[in-house]
Amino acid sequence: MAQMNEKEILSDELCDKLCILAREKSKELGIDISFAVSDRHGLPRVYRRYGDALD
Repeated sequence: MAQMNEKEILSDELCDKLCILAREKSKELGIDISFAVSDRHGLPRVYRRYGDALD
């Protein structure tokens, strides 16, 4: 079985940090965004929508 490098694991904490950074960037740019994080296999881990994005 292939070994998985610990750096390749998308933890809940890392996903939360990525969402926080995306929200900060959204505010900085003054635009509403939707934001998704997928793992290395393309499986969704988290999805967030800020403001009126996609309305």
